[in-house]
Amino acid sequence: MAEMTAVETFLLFEVQGQAKDTFKVVSVAGTEAISGLFRFEFELASPDHDLDYQSVLGKKGHLTIKGLDADRHVHGLVSRIEEVGRNEDLSRYRLTLVPSLWVLGLRQTSRIFQDMSVPEIVKKVLKDAGIPTSEVELSVHGDHPKWEYCVQYRESDLAFVSRLMEQEGIFYFFKHTASGAVLRIGDDPSDHPVAPDVTKLPFRVAGGMAASEETVTRYSLSEEVRPDAFALKDYNFKTPAVDLSGSAKDKPGLTTEVFDFPGEYDSASEGTALAKIRLQELRAMRRQGTGETNCARLTPGHTFEIGGHPRKDYNGKYLIVGAQHHGSQPQALGREGAGSASSYSSSFTCIPADVPYRPPRITPRPMAQGAQTAVVVGPSGEEIHTDEHGRIKVQFHWDREGKKDENSSCWIRVAQPWAGPKWGSMFIPRIGWEVVVEFMDGDPDQPLVTGSVYHADNPPPYSLPGEKTKSTIKSNSSKGGDGSNELRFEDAKGSEEIFIHAQKDLHIDVENDEGDTIGGNRTVTVAKDESVTIDGNRTEKVAKNETITVDGARAETVAKDETIQVDGARTMTVAKDESLKVGENRTLNISKEDKVSVGDSRSVAIGKDLSHQVGANAQYQVTKSQVLDVGQSFSLSAGKEIVFKVGGAELIMKSDGAIQLKGSKINLKADGAISIKGSKVESN
Repeated sequence: MAEMTAVETFLLFEVQGQAKDTFKVVSVAGTEAISGLFRFEFELASPDHDLDYQSVLGKKGHLTIKGLDADRHVHGLVSRIEEVGRNEDLSRYRLTLVPSLWVLGLRQTSRIFQDMSVPEIVKKVLKDAGIPTSEVELSVHGDHPKWEYCVQYRESDLAFVSRLMEQEGIFYFFKHTASGAVLRIGDDPSDHPVAPDVTKLPFRVAGGMAASEETVTRYSLSEEVRPDAFALKDYNFKTPAVDLSGSAKDKPGLTTEVFDFPGEYDSASEGTALAKIRLQELRAMRRQGTGETNCARLTPGHTFEIGGHPRKDYNGKYLIVGAQHHGSQPQALGREGAGSASSYSSSFTCIPADVPYRPPRITPRPMAQGAQTAVVVGPSGEEIHTDEHGRIKVQFHWDREGKKDENSSCWIRVAQPWAGPKWGSMFIPRIGWEVVVEFMDGDPDQPLVTGSVYHADNPPPYSLPGEKTKSTIKSNSSKGGDGSNELRFEDAKGSEEIFIHAQKDLHIDVENDEGDTIGGNRTVTVAKDESVTIDGNRTEKVAKNETITVDGARAETVAKDETIQVDGARTMTVAKDESLKVGENRTLNISKEDKVSVGDSRSVAIGKDLSHQVGANAQYQVTKSQVLDVGQSFSLSAGKEIVFKVGGAELIMKSDGAIQLKGSKINLKADGAISIKGSKVESN
């Protein structure tokens, strides 16, 4: 290792709130990396044998490494301290210094971010964790789309922001100056500054004497085979027919491709951009250098240049991705370390500065194992809240920031028993329901509602276990309830029943035949009107009796012929008037007797002729008077005789032409002459 040796003190350490001479550095070992937390372990000597740990823990610490050309500064927080030994003069303490970002690893929660990009999410998490905005430099150049829905699920703030940045190829590192440290977040090679006070470090083989300049004392470059193509694919239910494949290649020809699904993007252009980032991630460390130096300012995220290496292709500009530091000054122990020399060495890992660095995806994604439940939410005053896809919003039980309203989650798809193109089933969970949620591939960012469950405030439609034989689909009128539609099955032995209830209208549409078979009785009750329209024929057969009772009026219209056949007797009773109107002819055919009984008067009006044909005898009986008024001719014809009889008077006309007029008194009166002609006229 490249070492800087000296007797003077070159490692200084101060803690906020402590006197400058409270601690002397005996040794320090530190590790740093891009997109990683630095960690410096100190062995310190202090004259304070009774150091109050609480006065040190969580306080800011400042390490200064005196360099040949310039000093290196490291600022952080004291995360741990312990006593490891003491003598009469000094106590020795082991202390750990970490960045303020380390605190995010102590904060674990579950929460939801909506319609925010990764840089926006990172910025909010840092702010919520108390990281001052003055200590953060956010510099992103790439296109980072807004995430409709992003969940921090049972993970620390640090793990959450780390995996998001790794997902989108965003790196971070720390910039230290004498006054403090800044967290630098970027996604482009232009975001890497030159290492502080380092322009070009010459390559010098380490010698036995103390160095007089800052150099690189060992450097080698390695290359390895890495995949040279990356392909992604995803699916968006809003554009199911669109191919969302994305790919990137480093060179033409034979490829070693990595394929992954799902890619976690919504459009093909996003897929292509993300595939490029994934390929850059895999190939970033394809060509890497390792070296040793006595310069403490080669810090990750910064660039520097090597010159003077005997192998010309090793000379050039590099990006530091990792560094280790070792410093020792035993003289800080006083008499124990008297005469011992101080030393410092550093080793580093780097890649060519023109290679885009993408952090490896090493932060595990939390998995939502199995199913969990949530409560359906929506705007105040609503009972059903959905979109054109039948999606709903929910509040998870672990969500402490949700307000149980329409902003508590993204729109979540709801699994249905059937889901065809414009056909299938649709039951939309309503606000207040407890639903079962599962997660695609265990990803908390991809929830899917797969069912619903009852709870104490939302009991089943029928009390259990008393009515356990009932199975039902029962809805609730919205808004306000107080009504339902229901299809219910009763499976109790001997009481089996299918029950259908429509809170208002019921429409049944049968496009072809319908057959109903009823083994027992059937009762139909219509509270108001009933209308039946039959476009074809209708046949109704009643094996026994039929009774029709109409409490009001009844009208029956037959557009064409009507045939009524009664095989037995028929009785019709009309309590009031009856009117029969026939537009054309009427034929009444009675096989046996016909009796008409009229309790009062009867009037028959015939517009034209009247014809009576009697096959045998005809008899008219008028209790009182009968008037026959003929406007024109009147003809009366009989085959044998005609008899007119009133009391003792009688007029008989026979078929042989004889006429007999008989009466107690006969008066013939004429306004004109009376003429009597015959072959013989007799007078008594």
